Amino acid sequence: TAVVRMPQDMEHDYMIMATKLGEVKKTPLKLFANVRRDGLNAMDLEPADELVSARLATDNDEAIIVSAGGQSVKFKVSVLRAASRISGGVRGMKLASGDVVVGMDIPVAGQAVLVVTEFGYGKRTPVEDYPLHGRGGQGVITFKTTPKTGRLMTARIVEAEHELILIS
Repeated sequence: TAVVRMPQDMEHDYMIMATKLGEVKKTPLKLFANVRRDGLNAMDLEPADELVSARLATDNDEAIIVSAGGQSVKFKVSVLRAASRISGGVRGMKLASGDVVVGMDIPVAGQAVLVVTEFGYGKRTPVEDYPLHGRGGQGVITFKTTPKTGRLMTARIVEAEHELILIS
């Protein structure tokens, strides 16, 4: 059993969630203030879907979603409508057949997107290199996947001073 503690400063207004099948959802953080012992439903998922990422954000932030096929889309959080805890999400990224979302994060200027493939290849790209798009598109190529590199396994926001350990 995990205990969730809400930040006291409430500088973040929303929880942004992304699923494997490309849906995103923005829910006001205040709807998670009273967590019951058996938890709360945060999002209605389709049977084959699963939660990939959940982050705190404001309407002034941007979100970036990355797929296993190497595509990424960056959009303003403000384009998402706020939804109740029990509703499902909306299309955050249009996925090619067989593609899935591997990561979603809320970047800030000066940070970079780190992607790592199933065969250990990686790439770090400054957040500023990603153009803003509307949600629901295919986005841009963030990593050219090949049989040698494999598909992307994860995507994370990193800073220059971060140290990483990758374990297979």
